[in-house]
Amino acid sequence: FSFQWQQAMKTALALLNGDEDAAILEDAGDTDFDLTAVDSAKTADFNNAVIQLLSDAGVTNEWKNHTDVEPFLYAAA
Repeated sequence: FSFQWQQAMKTALALLNGDEDAAILEDAGDTDFDLTAVDSAKTADFNNAVIQLLSDAGVTNEWKNHTDVEPFLYAAA
């Protein structure tokens, strides 16, 4: 699965659960976005459904092998 997808979902769920500062929405131009209008459980369920559909279609979770994350791997080393 996509590294970007996983990171986006991680941030979205952190925002919805209050673990991430909502000020990051300002940087994206979404200052007026109403976080209370989104159900974090439904968002998590959606994420799980997408992952299951991808798995069922034979897509593997091998984002760690993609060259676009090499800078992150070197930074973490």
